[in-house]
Amino acid sequence: MQQYFQNVAAKVTKERYLEMCNALGNAPIEEEIPISFEDFPQFLQQILQIYFMLPSQLVGMEGTFVGKDLSILPFLIDTYKLPYKLLTVEIIQMCSNIQANHLYEQRKQKQKAKESQKKPNDLVRVGG
Repeated sequence: MQQYFQNVAAKVTKERYLEMCNALGNAPIEEEIPISFEDFPQFLQQILQIYFMLPSQLVGMEGTFVGKDLSILPFLIDTYKLPYKLLTVEIIQMCSNIQANHLYEQRKQKQKAKESQKKPNDLVRVGG
């Protein structure tokens, strides 16, 4: 599941991978083929669809993602007639944690990149 979310964030799809292999004249390697939405079982596809429908909760000036707003989850579970209610909630929480961790790591990398681009301040001699 984590790999799927990383692929979604990086916009890496199975089709794109296969196109790159074809363009380079390489045979696709089964273990490297990105997971696509269609690879998941039907019940998990439904849960992911619900996950993506839920509004994100953002905090702070930078809009830090802290998870999904679950207030409409019971309505969506009933509407889509999902039989595994507890499993649905657990998978949605897992997806939310994966997304939050991924976004946190991205933010840390951007911050490190910014800091490495800063030039050290010139030393100023005080006194004399």
